[in-house]
Amino acid sequence: MLELGFVCLFHGDMVLNDRNEICVLSGDTIAPTLANRLPRCERLCFISAHAVHLQDPRTHPNAPVISQLSDADRAAVDLNQDNHDVSGAMRGKVESIRQLCRKGNLTVTIAPPAAAFEAIAGSTPQPQFTTVVL
Repeated sequence: MLELGFVCLFHGDMVLNDRNEICVLSGDTIAPTLANRLPRCERLCFISAHAVHLQDPRTHPNAPVISQLSDADRAAVDLNQDNHDVSGAMRGKVESIRQLCRKGNLTVTIAPPAAAFEAIAGSTPQPQFTTVVL
């Protein structure tokens, strides 16, 4: 299906683990697994409440979006944003992405829902996107 140009879309959900316990299977967990197993995965988009900001945009509404996130930038970013998020929040997303970027030849974008179409379509990076260059 990927060869026909289809885009794989998925989301996290509540599932039963191997011990019959209910747990969260996060998209942040699913994405690296699929990207590593799909032979032609070239682009990955995380649609999140917001892109990567220097500070949590819920408490700092004017916090600037980081348009390109590199390893050097990670130290300056408050990765404790969304601490109530059971999936690992922004820290979990960035760590999953770091694992993926080691694969090479992969463009990773984090975008808010309002920019989902542009991010998935591979549009030129927008001001509300974060492109990861780790």
